Amino acid sequence: RLLSELTRWNRTGVNNLAGVVGFSMLAVGICGFSHPLVRRCRYEVFYRAHVFGYLGFAAFGAMHWAYFAYFLAPPIVLWNSDLARRVIASHSILDAVASAHGSTLVRLSIDNDAARVALLPGLHV
Repeated sequence: RLLSELTRWNRTGVNNLAGVVGFSMLAVGICGFSHPLVRRCRYEVFYRAHVFGYLGFAAFGAMHWAYFAYFLAPPIVLWNSDLARRVIASHSILDAVASAHGSTLVRLSIDNDAARVALLPGLHV
């Protein structure tokens, strides 16, 4: 009986099959590809699996339960704010002065006011 409930695609009410598919995409797409070997050796695979796993989880979760969007709103807002911060920071231009001190040392001077805006945590040069 449980198997028949989980595999039936209901058009009204709670759709259990959509919930099973969404949770499977979460488990495989996000948790499965988070293994250190995948994450370190194939970062693009790791990243794309997370994006598509989350999108599938969100789509099938919304088909499973009508109020699932309220569950997804906080992470979407946080992700968009982080993305906006990175886009703004990546478009700023810094003035830097490099000066040689000896044969093996180079000093790089960056204006502090501009650096506060552009060099945010999470941005890699």
